[in-house]
Amino acid sequence: MTFRRPLLRRFARQLIRLTVVAVLTAVAAIGLAAPASAHNVLLSSNPADGAVLQTSPTTVQLTFDQPVENFEPVVSVLGPDGQRYESGTPQVDSTEVTAGVGALPGAGDYVIAYRVVSADGHPVQGEIRFRLDAPASSSAPRAPPAAR
Repeated sequence: MTFRRPLLRRFARQLIRLTVVAVLTAVAAIGLAAPASAHNVLLSSNPADGAVLQTSPTTVQLTFDQPVENFEPVVSVLGPDGQRYESGTPQVDSTEVTAGVGALPGAGDYVIAYRVVSADGHPVQGEIRFRLDAPASSSAPRAPPAAR
């Protein structure tokens, strides 16, 4: 029995040392891990998502939380008739992407679809919807005055 006790103590000490080394290695690996790069997030847009406009926008502006790569950004303005109304190539200025909008045909629901390359190299895409409520035309026939 005396022969086994020192052997068990030695084994227990080695097991404790290995456990401590494993825990310290795990803590160091977690603490020194680099943070993962996140994809860009759209912070705001003009027009805003869900906006109701009285006049047609001439530009679309998208603002992201990180700089956008100037690698063939796409901004499309789709009308209620299924036609596209963007004009020109979108311009990238750090966190902002701006695109021109052609003449819109009139009242209805419009969709701004975008696809950009995020700062970490991954594509980011989404949609923004707005409604154009064209004001009543001044050339519309008027109702006759009520008889007295």
